[in-house]
Amino acid sequence: MHLRSLILALVFLQTRSLFNALKVRVRRLKQPKYLIGAVVGLGWLYLWLGRALLGNFGSRRTPFELSESASTLIQSGAALVLLVFVAAQWIFTSSRAALQFSETELAFLLPAPLSRKMLIRYKLLRGQLGTLISALVLTIFTGRFAADGLVVFHVLGWWLVLTLLNLHSIGASFAVQRLTERGLSSWLRRLLAVGLFGGLVALAVVWVRMLPSLPSFADDPRVIAGELKDWAELALTTGPGPWLLLPFRWAVHPWFAASTGEFLQALVPVVALLAIHYWWVERSDVAFEEASLAHSEKRAQVMASARAGRQSGIQVPKKKVPAPFMLASLGWPPIGLMWKNLIAGRATPRKLAWFSAGVVILSLVARWGPWPQPAKVTLWGLSTMTFLAVALMGGTKVSSGLRQDLGMLDVLKVYPLPGWQIVLGEMLGPAIIISAAQGLLALAVVLTTASIGPNPPLEFSLVLSGAIGALLTVIPLNFVNAIIPSAATLLFPAWAKPGKDIQQPGFEAVGQRLLFGLAQLAALLLALAPAGAIAIGVFLLVQWLTVLELALIASGLCAGAVLAVEAGFGVRLLGRLFDGYDASSEQ
Repeated sequence: MHLRSLILALVFLQTRSLFNALKVRVRRLKQPKYLIGAVVGLGWLYLWLGRALLGNFGSRRTPFELSESASTLIQSGAALVLLVFVAAQWIFTSSRAALQFSETELAFLLPAPLSRKMLIRYKLLRGQLGTLISALVLTIFTGRFAADGLVVFHVLGWWLVLTLLNLHSIGASFAVQRLTERGLSSWLRRLLAVGLFGGLVALAVVWVRMLPSLPSFADDPRVIAGELKDWAELALTTGPGPWLLLPFRWAVHPWFAASTGEFLQALVPVVALLAIHYWWVERSDVAFEEASLAHSEKRAQVMASARAGRQSGIQVPKKKVPAPFMLASLGWPPIGLMWKNLIAGRATPRKLAWFSAGVVILSLVARWGPWPQPAKVTLWGLSTMTFLAVALMGGTKVSSGLRQDLGMLDVLKVYPLPGWQIVLGEMLGPAIIISAAQGLLALAVVLTTASIGPNPPLEFSLVLSGAIGALLTVIPLNFVNAIIPSAATLLFPAWAKPGKDIQQPGFEAVGQRLLFGLAQLAALLLALAPAGAIAIGVFLLVQWLTVLELALIASGLCAGAVLAVEAGFGVRLLGRLFDGYDASSEQ
C-alpha cells in the first residue's frame, strides 16, 4: 500500500469518527430534555466566547499593564509549575509505554500495514484538535486575567505548552519502558526520579535560606504584599533559579508576548524544544502496541461500568474488605444499605483511627514546629479552605450512593421498602464518610489556628466551640445539598450518567450542569435562610445570657436542627420520585 493511500485511509477514519460523533449528538437533540440543555450550554459558551475571545480579537486595548518585574515574576512562577508537571510525568508514569487509542482505532490500525512511526504520527496529529480545544478553554478561563486583546498569542501559547507536555509525557513513558526492559524496577526508577527532583528542591531550599528573611505578618498587608513580591522575585530570578527554569521559561514565554515581533522571537526556542521532543519520541524504538491494547480494554471496561451505573472502573478487591461493624439480622432497613455503602467505600474504624492520628500529628507539627510564620499561615489557610470546600461539596458525595446504584434499579425495586427508606439508606453511608472527613479537617483547623492568631492568640475554647458549631451545621447541610443531585438523577437519569444513551455527551451536558448548579445554589440559599435567621437569634440570646462559647455551639445546633428538618422533607420527596421512577422510559 502506498503512503498516499495510507494517509487517505487515516483521514477517512478521523473524518468519519468526527461526523458520527456529531450525528449522535444532533440525533439526541430530538428529545426536549437534551435540547434544553444544549440551548443553555451553547448560550453560556457563546457569552463566554463572545466576551472573552470574540470581543477582544485583534484588539490592542490594555485594561491593565504589568511592569517588567511583575511579568518576569509571573513567567518564573509559570515555569516553576511546568517544572513540577514534568517531574511528575517521570515519577508517576507507568512502566509500560502506551498510546491512548480507542478500541475502534486499534481494530482499524493495528492490522494495517503501518509502522510504529506512522502510528505515533497519527496519534500526535489526531490529538491536536483536542489540544487546540483545551487551549481555547484555558484561554477563556485565563482571559479575565489577560484581557489585553492578544487572544491569538494566548491561544497559541497554551497550545504550545500543552503539545510540549504531551510529547514529553509520551517520550518519558517510552524511556521508562526501555529502562524497565533493561532491568530497572519501577520502585528504583521512581526513587531515582524523586532523588533527582529532591536534589533540585534541596538546592532551591539552600538558596532560599541564603535570602533575606520573609516579612512578618504583623505588618501592614500592603507592605507585606510588596515585600513578598520582592522576595519571590529575588528567589526566582537570581541564584540557580534562572538557569534551572530556563527551558521552562522558553516554553511559557510566547503566552506573555506583547507584540507580534516578541511572539515570533519567543517562538524560536519553543519550536526547537518541540522538534527535539518529536525526534525523541519518533526515534524511540519501543513496542507500545500491547500496552495500548490493554489500556484500551481497561478504558472500555470503565465506560461500560459507568454506563451500567457502577463506580468508574471494574474494582475487584485484592483482598476481603472488612465490615465496619457487625450487622444484626433484624433492624431498621436503611442501616443495611448504609452498611453496604460503607463497605463499598472501604470505611472502617481502623482506617478512621489512622487518619485521625495522622491529622493530629501533622497539625501539631505544623503548630509547634520550627517553621516561619508565613508557612504556618499557609498551612492554616489550606486547612480552612479545604474544610470550606468539602463542606460545600459534601452533598455530591452523599448523593453518590444513589447515583451509583441506579443502574441496578431492578434489584432496588424488589426491596419491600418504601422509596424514602431506600433513598435514606443510600445516603447514610457516604454521609458518614464525608462527615468524618469534615470532622478531621475541622480538627486540623482548630489545631493550626492558635499558631497564626493575633497577639494575644485566640483562646482554644473559643476556636473549639466555633468548630463544633460549624460541624453541627455542616453535617445536616450535606443531606440538604444532596437533594438536588439526587432529584436530578431520578428525573433525568441519562443526564446523571447511569443510563446507556449518554456515551458521548455534548453541549447538552454543559447546559444541564449549569442548570443543576443554579438549582443547587438556589436550594442552598433557601435552606440557609431560615436556618441562618434562627441561628443568629439564638446566638444573640445565648451570648447575652451566658458566654460566647456556648452561644457558638447553641447557634450551630439550632441551625443544624432546621437543616435536618428540611433534609427530612427532601428525603420524603426523593422517596416519591423513586417510587414513580420508570427505567423503561430512558431506554
